[in-house]
Amino acid sequence: MEARTDLTETTSMTLKQAELAVEAAEAKAKEIGTAVSIAAGNTSGYIKTFRRIDRAGVATIDIAIKKAKTSVLFKMETQLIGEHSGDDLYGIESSYSHRITFAGGIPLRSKSIGVFGAAGVSGGVATEDYAVDQARKSAVDDARKARG
Repeated sequence: MEARTDLTETTSMTLKQAELAVEAAEAKAKEIGTAVSIAAGNTSGYIKTFRRIDRAGVATIDIAIKKAKTSVLFKMETQLIGEHSGDDLYGIESSYSHRITFAGGIPLRSKSIGVFGAAGVSGGVATEDYAVDQARKSAVDDARKARG
């Protein structure tokens, strides 16, 4: 039986999708001249694939993984989690000891199944991490649309 990678047929990120996400993020990081670590994971927050670009700091490894896990567990971009501290989600950013609440973690969504994975990027300033992560998200979205 052939494995299916169409997002409408799966509920969690496949290895192929994770690799596509990491490749797109790496290309954007190189384009803007920043060395980052990139983690892509499934709906449980476990990493499917990881890449550390040369010159990316050692600390970026753990931070990228935590950003991916945080964004998928909370089902929102990591920088948005802290913004909710003034409303009915007060304190949510403190509820999980391994969370990261600054830019660089974005969940992947499909209209048909919702969140199916996430990626985390660390190594640049917050705006660079966010730009790299957006490129990763766009590549996966484009691939999904191309499949129909």
